[in-house]
Amino acid sequence: MKLRRRRARLHQSTRRRATARVSELVTLTLYLQNLHDARRARLARTLHDEMGALLTSAKLDAARLRSRLRDELPQALDRLGQLMHTLDDGIALKRRIIDELHPSALDHLGLPVALETLVSAHAAHTHQLVHLDVSPDLHPVPLARAAALVMYRVAEYAISQVVRADAARVWLTLQRMPGYLELRVHDDGTAAARRHLPRQACALAALRLRVQAEGGELQVGSGLLLARLPVRTVAVD
Repeated sequence: MKLRRRRARLHQSTRRRATARVSELVTLTLYLQNLHDARRARLARTLHDEMGALLTSAKLDAARLRSRLRDELPQALDRLGQLMHTLDDGIALKRRIIDELHPSALDHLGLPVALETLVSAHAAHTHQLVHLDVSPDLHPVPLARAAALVMYRVAEYAISQVVRADAARVWLTLQRMPGYLELRVHDDGTAAARRHLPRQACALAALRLRVQAEGGELQVGSGLLLARLPVRTVAVD
């Protein structure tokens, strides 16, 4: 009898320690993810402010030189034109890097516009047609900044998977339901193509953890991804 009680106490103690350790790991994971997001946002702001100013200044200088050399050195105009095109490409690249680090539209224009920018960029670089449907009452979305970023990352992850699934069309729907905000992503990809997709268990687990940290849930199935956040998280920072 004493041995049985000792085993029971040992089992309960082990379970408590295991639960505490899991809780610590979850807290640490969320802390590191939030720290990572904050660093990405700071880097994006630095690129936008400092590199943006440098590239814009260089383009203005090139434009001034081009106007002055039009009569004096016409043979240099082609080279200056190429330089201005290169600067335009550099500015466009800077914008893409900033949006990949942290979507600036999310902070300044809200989640619907950020999603529009995301799907437009995706459609421009792939053969897939992307349909975005946002409920009219979600302009703007009264969503806390952290929760809005989580929703955006869910859409970003879903689109990154769709591009590998041999899909021709993708549908994203953002709507407010009774008690929660819902993002639904589905496509017309084939089951055969999905069987060859690389498994991203860690990325999906981290994303699910972030959704759960906001009090929501994430469901993933064949050709469907569904994220829900409770309305209590829907509040402006």
